[in-house]
Amino acid sequence: MPPWDSQMGRRLSTHANTLLDQKLAIVSVTRSPVSTWTMSHWSASFRLRVSKPSRC
Repeated sequence: MPPWDSQMGRRLSTHANTLLDQKLAIVSVTRSPVSTWTMSHWSASFRLRVSKPSRC
């Protein structure tokens, strides 16, 4: 295996690991009840803000 091949493989594996870490973090955040409430609350307020642009 050429050296640049192993380097590329290492880069790809670290990239995949960071993506996996982000997915795991997102899943753990969305699984916790507090953040779920925060997200639903935020999306509701965001929807209100979008539907009523005249109000600040």
